[in-house]
Amino acid sequence: MAPTVAGTALAGERHVRPDTLVAGLIARLRAGGVAVHEGESVVDVDLAGGNGPRRITSVTTDRGRIAAGAVVVCAGAWTPAVLRRAGARPLPIEAAKGYSLDYAPPPRPVGRALYLHEARVAVTPLAGMVRLAGTMELSGLNHRLTPARLAAVARAGTRSLRDWPPDPSAAVAWTGSRPLTPDGLPTIGAMPGWANLLVASGHGMLGVTLGPATGDAVADFLLTGRAPDVLAPFDPARFVDP
Repeated sequence: MAPTVAGTALAGERHVRPDTLVAGLIARLRAGGVAVHEGESVVDVDLAGGNGPRRITSVTTDRGRIAAGAVVVCAGAWTPAVLRRAGARPLPIEAAKGYSLDYAPPPRPVGRALYLHEARVAVTPLAGMVRLAGTMELSGLNHRLTPARLAAVARAGTRSLRDWPPDPSAAVAWTGSRPLTPDGLPTIGAMPGWANLLVASGHGMLGVTLGPATGDAVADFLLTGRAPDVLAPFDPARFVDP
């Protein structure tokens, strides 16, 4: 007996293309007078503070020194490394690699975004291509492409999309790291023992979804000096020994 194949249509679902989303956000910020420093690496952090909380006074990159009234670390899976650079205790954020295959042009048109629940693979139609993305690999911070992972993503497409090629070499492969925490909740708020160092990271696979709300809460924190009640479950102090 053939298996039953079924799906659920969710009219309110939306999808975005991350690279163009970020490019548009940067353009909007620059139009509003915000200085955006791209392609710079932090090489040093200047600190102040004696017996009280430590304070960051400036950040030095490979292109110069930037005065800092406050610093928010939102570096995804690289957050622990950035915190170490500042001399702060790193948070337990693990890199969880995901894989994607971009088919351009696609083997066949896909009219709407799909989520292949059993395979845990997302199918996203974008301008001129279709992207299949999924898997979660805990192998540290690296950009190695594991053939077995790519093959699994391609097979998911073959099983669910008519006439879809099983060979992942028909697409452009990519991998990226999601920031995961031990309890599955992001870390948002002030680092213990610091006067002006905040963190906003660990959103797992929901960074784009939760980014706007996180930014709004962090901005409120910076402007008022008080953490909004909504941030209490995400306090970085839960991972830092007193």
